[in-house]
Amino acid sequence: MMNDKDSDPNISFDELSISINQRDPLLLPVSLKQKQILYCDGKTIKLYNSQWQLLQTIDKPLPLLAKGMNELKFDGKYSGENGGKIKIEVRTKGIPETLK
Repeated sequence: MMNDKDSDPNISFDELSISINQRDPLLLPVSLKQKQILYCDGKTIKLYNSQWQLLQTIDKPLPLLAKGMNELKFDGKYSGENGGKIKIEVRTKGIPETLK
């Protein structure tokens, strides 16, 4: 069953920012709409629609993770009456580290 958040085409997530370890945030000049995908390959950030068709490429210096524990903050503002849902998935490259 879909709720209003799943079907409202006017919902967007704007003024996106990502910061690592409370450093200056990376501001992303994008308005994320329903079912769009924001993907980072480690060099650039790309915005795709739900069929993985490229909509926008964001070429900005990316923040780097430090060795060990890191604090990630993802922020922004919802527009639209019903709010929305955001799914965040983080994957890193490098030597695996066991989390406790």
